Amino acid sequence: MRDAAEGTNSARHRLEILIAQALRAARLRNDALSASLAPTQLRARLSEARVRFDSAYTNCNIALEKQLEEAKNRLGLAAASLDALSPLAVLQRGFSLAQTKDGKLISDAKQISVGDSIKVRLAKGTLGARVESVDEGV
Repeated sequence: MRDAAEGTNSARHRLEILIAQALRAARLRNDALSASLAPTQLRARLSEARVRFDSAYTNCNIALEKQLEEAKNRLGLAAASLDALSPLAVLQRGFSLAQTKDGKLISDAKQISVGDSIKVRLAKGTLGARVESVDEGV
């Protein structure tokens, strides 16, 4: 009987120790959570988050502006290339476009006969002309 009483006392003592340890651990966790949720801690975390957000926002705007500037430059180069290849730019350099009476471009002397009426488009204006001779060789 005495052994049973000692065993019970020993078990109760171990249980009291385990309960006390669990309570201490719970209090420590509670204190840590309370400290992290304290208004001063929350304000500090919010302030740090604002600084990070502002930095990311600024960096994002800088990157967008850089991409926009690069796109504008590419567009300018493309527009300049298109302008250089434009038939109107070619006409500005002194060339002309010859067309049949119905507006088809003339690219070969064989398309025209002596006496045909043609239109000649210049950089400024159009000429009506009659073919007097045709030379099919270059």
